[in-house]
Amino acid sequence: FKQTHSKIEQHGILPKNTYNLDEKGFLIGCLQKQRRIFNREAYKQGKLIGAGQDGNRDWITVLAGICMDGTVLPAGLIYSADTFNIQDSWLEGFNPKEDTTFFASSSSGWTNEELGVEWLINIFDRFTKQKAQKGRDPRLLFVDGHNSHLSMAFLDYCLKHRIHIAKFPPYSTHQLQPLDVSLFGPLAT
Repeated sequence: FKQTHSKIEQHGILPKNTYNLDEKGFLIGCLQKQRRIFNREAYKQGKLIGAGQDGNRDWITVLAGICMDGTVLPAGLIYSADTFNIQDSWLEGFNPKEDTTFFASSSSGWTNEELGVEWLINIFDRFTKQKAQKGRDPRLLFVDGHNSHLSMAFLDYCLKHRIHIAKFPPYSTHQLQPLDVSLFGPLAT
């Protein structure tokens, strides 16, 4: 923490240019609080395979970014599908004239190194550059240790665009990362 504070002072990073990124994966259609009643014998014999959960077991990942001044970056949604194969039904109700969202897909439904760089360029840099005097002021982005925000391409882009990265210590994000505590924490219960 002292090292991060020292870098903030050294580079003159303002709170209005300090951001947090987090992601959370959800299993579509699975309700954790729901209860079901089964015949014990049928369950033991394997006749109820899949009956314990609703949905199709596909993952969707939500990417969220927020600034220290309260500014919220457009959300990101990563669907489980073949790369760049986004279904029209997933965009139902989305109005591109009024809303901005980062839509993407991966075979797993999770973010990866390529999608991390796409989010960095198309959401983070695009929507924070103006506040940072068109990129002249340095920006700080707090991330967890996921490889999608620590790839060489991600870090190289950051270096070239005055975006500093601060990584939370391992196994601490559930207590330290603002979005993990405030937004995604309650959704995990």
